[in-house]
Amino acid sequence: METLLKTIVIIIVAFLAVRFMSAHRRVTADSARAQAAAVAAAKIAAGASPNGFYPFPAPFTPPSDRLLILAPPNCPSAEGRRADALVRGLNNDGIRCTRSGNISIKATQMPTAEEQARLDEFMRGPLPIVFVNGRVSNNPTIDEIEAEVRGR
Repeated sequence: METLLKTIVIIIVAFLAVRFMSAHRRVTADSARAQAAAVAAAKIAAGASPNGFYPFPAPFTPPSDRLLILAPPNCPSAEGRRADALVRGLNNDGIRCTRSGNISIKATQMPTAEEQARLDEFMRGPLPIVFVNGRVSNNPTIDEIEAEVRGR
């Protein structure tokens, strides 16, 4: 009888542990979805497109190329390999792009410290930096770039 009682207690404890863990996973998944939604909302509030591209900060003039990928050429780093993969993928999908290791950015007037800081945030962010039609994003995916180019 004592063995049967111990077995029943173990089964109940195991059942409760499984219930607790599955409830915890649901809460964690819900929290992750809520956090992702909050990040997306914050980006849109900051002027980002749904694809994560931000307007190029005024008073700076964006590159004239329709689609420019900025990353060091022939670079064996992870960033260089990502840029190479983006260029290959975009070309395979019929989207023309330019890849460059440098860029010249001009300002239409003397930028304020805040405007300069906004530009620096992009230029010092993760590579590659991608410019699409006057908008900019750091290290976007090929799907984000293609959606931005196609206006989705």
